[in-house]
Amino acid sequence: MDLFYANPIEEGLLYRAIESHFVDGRPWAETRFIQRVLEYLDDGRDSVWRDCSSREDVFARCRRLEEIYRSMRRHGCLSYRELLPPAQREMRFLRHMEHEIVVDIGRDGELLLVSGKHRYYLARTLGLDEIPVTFLVRHAQWMETRRAIAHGEDPDLPIEDHPDLRDLEASESTSGHEGPS
Repeated sequence: MDLFYANPIEEGLLYRAIESHFVDGRPWAETRFIQRVLEYLDDGRDSVWRDCSSREDVFARCRRLEEIYRSMRRHGCLSYRELLPPAQREMRFLRHMEHEIVVDIGRDGELLLVSGKHRYYLARTLGLDEIPVTFLVRHAQWMETRRAIAHGEDPDLPIEDHPDLRDLEASESTSGHEGPS
């Protein structure tokens, strides 16, 4: 758990390693995250980071992150589904979801990162303005807020430009307007 989770995320070992490697140019082996992963493997853990079970696996995973970083630098952050051929996009939906950046939404609209930490951290390191995310679970209280907004009520929350309200804004701008007379 200490490898991947921190609040705020900028204090986490994985985030710091990605930032340190890609921004500061520090070799992976000199980051505290990789040192800790290697310590866990040396202590006899079977697998530690994305099923890494050896030093070679760990540095292969680092090379894979470098490939993803280069791709994101060139093309931005694409959803995993966008990277697949169209015929494969609907197949094995749940398997593809594990590669997406997935967020849940808390009671007051806070975005809670569920999966896709590596890609999210890379996108932040690159300073990307927008990234595709998949909303998985919405808190019941947030759903009440969404319903209120959909019915034209003004919520008592600071939610301007909330990414989970864009669909309501789009339907609001197209509903209730008559065409030209």
